[in-house]
Amino acid sequence: MSFIVLNLTVIWHFYILDKKKSLKKFTQFFMFPLIGFLVCSLIFIKLSFDAHLVGGIWIGVGVIYLGIKTKGFSKNAPVLNEKEIVDIVN
Repeated sequence: MSFIVLNLTVIWHFYILDKKKSLKKFTQFFMFPLIGFLVCSLIFIKLSFDAHLVGGIWIGVGVIYLGIKTKGFSKNAPVLNEKEIVDIVN
């Protein structure tokens, strides 16, 4: 689901809102994300009900966790810095 939204966001931000249109930008920021959107949507549609249910629960848990971490969405979401990522990986 998130990749579906990501592809639509790329089209919106980098192609629709951009004033300078070109064939390269059309290909990079419209056609490829559109193909990605269609492929991800097809995969999403073909998932079983159980997969949708578990995914929905997982998203709900994530939203609740984010709400707690941001004190009711009144603060910015936490961000990992490069050192924290290296520490996690190692």
